[in-house]
Amino acid sequence: MQMPNGELVSRDKGTPQGGVVSPVLSNLFLHYVFDKWLKNHYPNTPWCRYADDGLVHCRSEAEAQHMLAVLKQRFRSCGLELHPVKTKIVTVKMEAAKGTMSIHPLIFWGIRSDGDFVGIAKETVCL
Repeated sequence: MQMPNGELVSRDKGTPQGGVVSPVLSNLFLHYVFDKWLKNHYPNTPWCRYADDGLVHCRSEAEAQHMLAVLKQRFRSCGLELHPVKTKIVTVKMEAAKGTMSIHPLIFWGIRSDGDFVGIAKETVCL
């Protein structure tokens, strides 16, 4: 990788953000790290993912706290880190048909990147 000052720096992990293959590799890796894993271990938990960001629907604050702890461990075991600012539990209030309010905790998560590279551990197998 060439730095702005012209210095060449050797990289041994990750893929350049903005590179042609980066989104493909990121989606492929996260398909196994998050998508398939969550479907296998928490089949009744609705979720969605947008590239390296995601959303998990929980039924209670306690479930959201548990799920956040589990996701942090899962990502850590796969050489990734949840972004400390982007990742949070929020509560969404929705009005039901008869005017009552129901509360749904959601976990918004994002992956922390290492400089200009999305870090993926080179020897990690997470299936």
